Amino acid sequence: MADSMNEKGIGSEEILELVRSRAENLYHSRGLCCSQAVLLAINGGFRGHLTEELAIRIGAGFCGGIGEAGCVCGGLAGAVMALGLFLSPGAPHGLREKKFRRLSKKLHDSFHEKAGSTCCRVLIENFQSDKSGQKKYCRGLTGYAAELAAGLLLKVRPELAGQADLEFMRQRDSLLVGLIKKMN
Repeated sequence: MADSMNEKGIGSEEILELVRSRAENLYHSRGLCCSQAVLLAINGGFRGHLTEELAIRIGAGFCGGIGEAGCVCGGLAGAVMALGLFLSPGAPHGLREKKFRRLSKKLHDSFHEKAGSTCCRVLIENFQSDKSGQKKYCRGLTGYAAELAAGLLLKVRPELAGQADLEFMRQRDSLLVGLIKKMN
């Protein structure tokens, strides 16, 4: 992908890194699951039309591989939802159905190639007795899924780089802020 610049001189590669680190921060500091963190990071980062509360609610059922079933990785599910928010056939400037499905498959295949699986239980099987290691690993997968989705989004709609909410993407919640937001 060409490293196009937005109006503030920020290139797409920097935007991808910001999306990745914001998703990781949301996962870690707020205790959001992977699907919620990815959907919230991309929705907020590219000024999607979901409220923060709605993005978190929509992503909730995909935690732990769809309701803790261990199936599809929630980070991947959140990334597909985020693509749909901006690129599905019903979205403004959305793609045709076949093209959108091909793009979703590309996201799936890229994630699978890097992670080795798309199945949550397979991805975390080596962490059964190491919950902190699992959280760190899942935080990285969450960031990776967000970065993949954002990269595909910017490839199809490069003008979104100019609309990126850099303030949201650069924001870093502390664990205390995350706890306060959970209590509200």
